[in-house]
Amino acid sequence: MFYFVALLVAMQLHSASTQCTNGGQLVARGCTSSDQCTLYTNGQVICLQGSCCTVPSSCSNGGNMVAIGCSQSQQCARYSNEQTVCLSGKCCTVPRRCPNGGTVVALGCYSSQQCVSFANGVPVACVSGGLCCTL
Repeated sequence: MFYFVALLVAMQLHSASTQCTNGGQLVARGCTSSDQCTLYTNGQVICLQGSCCTVPSSCSNGGNMVAIGCSQSQQCARYSNEQTVCLSGKCCTVPRRCPNGGTVVALGCYSSQQCVSFANGVPVACVSGGLCCTL
């Protein structure tokens, strides 16, 4: 009986240690950038706090999910060296490109009107995930 309980605890510890903050699986340790992680798997990976992790799902802004359980964007900064935002309880990286092919000029918008002051006269829109993008 003791052996079974010890085995069960060991299995739980092992599975907990292979889970990353974004819900993905640990692939390798010791990274400083996501580019280093591509050597270890064919799937999409990201470097999170020195660990190479698979990316289990994408975010509505086109970024990568780096953690789950946020309620404010400030909570997400510690999970990535990249800019992050909290979207529907997921910490997501902010893509450097807009889904429409435009340029990101600001973050955290809810309406296109909020983006106008950052656009220097260029037409802009607030797109999925709170990105102010040029059109």
